[in-house]
Amino acid sequence: MVLSGPHQSVRPSVLFGRGGSVRPSAFETLPLFWAPDASSGLRDLSSAVELATRLGLPVEPSKVEGPSTTLTFLGIEIDTVSRELRLPRDKLLRLKGIIEEWRVKATKKSSVTKHQLDVLVGLLSDAAQVVPAGRPFIRQLIDAKSELKRASHFTRLSPGCKADIFWWSAFMEEWNGTGLFPTRTIGPVITADASGSWGCGAFLEGPCFWFQVQWPSEWSQVNIAAKELFPLVVAIAIWGPQCKDSQICLNSDNQAVVSALATRSAKDPFLSHLLRSLFFFLAHYNISYRAQHIAGKRNRAADALSRNKLNEFLSVFPQAPKSPSPIPGSLLSMLLDIKLQWTSTHWKELFRASLERV
Repeated sequence: MVLSGPHQSVRPSVLFGRGGSVRPSAFETLPLFWAPDASSGLRDLSSAVELATRLGLPVEPSKVEGPSTTLTFLGIEIDTVSRELRLPRDKLLRLKGIIEEWRVKATKKSSVTKHQLDVLVGLLSDAAQVVPAGRPFIRQLIDAKSELKRASHFTRLSPGCKADIFWWSAFMEEWNGTGLFPTRTIGPVITADASGSWGCGAFLEGPCFWFQVQWPSEWSQVNIAAKELFPLVVAIAIWGPQCKDSQICLNSDNQAVVSALATRSAKDPFLSHLLRSLFFFLAHYNISYRAQHIAGKRNRAADALSRNKLNEFLSVFPQAPKSPSPIPGSLLSMLLDIKLQWTSTHWKELFRASLERV
């Protein structure tokens, strides 16, 4: 267990159930104990209290919780039966109201205080414990408040802060406040590639799905990193139901794409737009991922798709079906339009349509 200071009391809590072997990362170093059943939980709790007493650390009995299959810890409801993490309803409603207020501020040249940013970042940090895909969209807000010394000091929202607020505003319209337990087991594997001239393609191992997309003429000058990321975004969008509630592996032979996925950020505006769209689908389907770089010579199947060499793809990947997975036109419109404003009304309409038709 980890203690905040020598004068604070220990607050051990015990959960038992199916989540015992996988702890949400936010709770890994805190006095929250997991056990396979109630009797084991009681034993672990007793040992923890005994150890704290021997070390001279006070234990507040009213703060000890469990064993239970459901409890609230650090403001997050944890349920080992349904394997869910939940933002309490009152906190969810408060967050939705505050996000709407900030959305209005972001559309104007409003100044905000460090204290206001502190409140917003705190609520979003809680939400991001439930939806890890939202974590990248707090960074700009944290940086903004860190530049202010006092709670009453003002600042104007940067374009990056506004983009983060718009991401959360759009996501909150769809979110019910729940997320499932993370898993350490790598599930489906998606491998993608893109060519600078013809197009891109990707395939999903296991169920054996694939697709390819030919670049429109206006994409002739789009940088190769954006082209390499594009098929991964499409893959998550159309195969999200098959990958739902799992950790997947994303394979790419482009190091810039792997780095952008690892850092969850990109300086290039269009690459950043694709990343934000990707995280919408990841959050919607409760998918986590591990990005992996593979050598180009090991990426023959996806490379063949990106160059429209279908016979070569089928020879390398013979178990693949003869027909590709369908891609909603609304999804392609949302991702291929390089002038489409992020989370604009039209963007949201296309996003919802892509979910309905996928």
